[in-house]
Amino acid sequence: RDHASYAMTLHNLASLNKAQVHFDTSLKATERLNLVESALEYFEEAWAIRKAELGPDHPLTIATQSSMGSTLAAQVLHQHRHVDGQKKYVSLNPEAVTRDGWEAAERHLREALEKAIQNPRGRNVKGKSNKPKKGKKVPPPSAKSLRAESNEKVIET
Repeated sequence: RDHASYAMTLHNLASLNKAQVHFDTSLKATERLNLVESALEYFEEAWAIRKAELGPDHPLTIATQSSMGSTLAAQVLHQHRHVDGQKKYVSLNPEAVTRDGWEAAERHLREALEKAIQNPRGRNVKGKSNKPKKGKKVPPPSAKSLRAESNEKVIET
C-alpha cells in the first residue's frame, strides 16, 4: 500500500470527492463536509507516501500538497452558512478554529508554491532534470502543440 501508484489512486479518489462536493447539488451540507473530510484523509495519505517514495520536491508530491491546501480551504468554506437575506456567510466554528483552518490551508499552498518555484520541471525549463538521456533525441514541441497548451483551461480541484 505504500507505493507511488497507490498514492496516485488516493490522490484521484480525493479529487473525485472534492469534485462531487462542488458539482452534486443533491448533497446535504453534512454529506458535503463528510466528502471534504474524506478527501483530506486521502490527500494526507497520498502526500505521506509520495514524500517517502518520490521525495518532497517531486512534482507529484507538490501537486498533492497543493491539493491538500485547497481542500483545507474548502473545508473551512463548508463550515460557514449563508445569512438569509444578506450577502454574507458566518462561520459555524469559533474564530480560532476558522483562523487555524485558513492558516493550515495557506501554509500547504505556500510551501507547495515555493517547492514548485525552487524545483521547476517541464519541457520548456532549462536545467539538469530536463535534459534528455544520452543518445535519445527529443524533438522540439511543434507550434500546434504549444498553441494547444496555451489555450487549455485549467480547472483546480
